Amino acid sequence: MQAGQWYHVAATCQSGAVRAFVNGLGAAATNVGTLSQGPFLRMGGLAGYPFFGGALDEVRLSNVVRYTANFSVPAAPFVPDANTLGLWSFDEGVGQAAADESVNANTGTLGSSGGVDASDPAWVAGYPFP
Repeated sequence: MQAGQWYHVAATCQSGAVRAFVNGLGAAATNVGTLSQGPFLRMGGLAGYPFFGGALDEVRLSNVVRYTANFSVPAAPFVPDANTLGLWSFDEGVGQAAADESVNANTGTLGSSGGVDASDPAWVAGYPFP
């Protein structure tokens, strides 16, 4: 991937096999075994690992495998459907929260707390989804 370029990145997980897609082109599936559910969802990084050095937009979690073969990149903005567990468009532009557009309404907290702190990500304007 090249810096300054938007990419559509998707990942699927089914029966312990994870498959990544970049701009609709799938890689081979990799067996990762059983994934456990924790109390938090982190986007952009995990403690002890490097954080993502880019911008996130239109993050969707689903309860179905949406892609099983190469596909055309969907148009944005995404819209929730019956299989959407969470959808964050990050269109707020200010503040410490990212609204979940799914029926679950799981508002995301930006940074490590609800207050302004050094770990807060920066809102980025002017990056239209292709």
